[in-house]
Amino acid sequence: MRRTRASLSAKMLVGFCTDVEGDLAHWSRYLRLSKVLEPGRSPGLPPTLRRGCHFVFGGDAADLGGRDLAVVRDLVHLKESYPDRVHLILGNRDINKARYLFVCRHKAQMNHTAS
Repeated sequence: MRRTRASLSAKMLVGFCTDVEGDLAHWSRYLRLSKVLEPGRSPGLPPTLRRGCHFVFGGDAADLGGRDLAVVRDLVHLKESYPDRVHLILGNRDINKARYLFVCRHKAQMNHTAS
């Protein structure tokens, strides 16, 4: 019997995580409990995505948790390693931080051209 695309996708696992906000303990706990992601094999190594699974991050990777770069580094690694199966959504905090960087850069350019 030939399997169709629809029957294969019905068995696909999709993991979803959101609002980590730089809390590395929360992110690490999610990785340990996840059915789609596996934590790095040793500390400092990025997580991997299990075969046939998809992962959706719903936004707000960084905020007050203090380990923003570690969380974002993992998410970027996942997206670069599995571009068709990892889906990153920007949350309001992510967009505000990107906007802040844009405004700062614009103001710096304005000050540079004014002097």
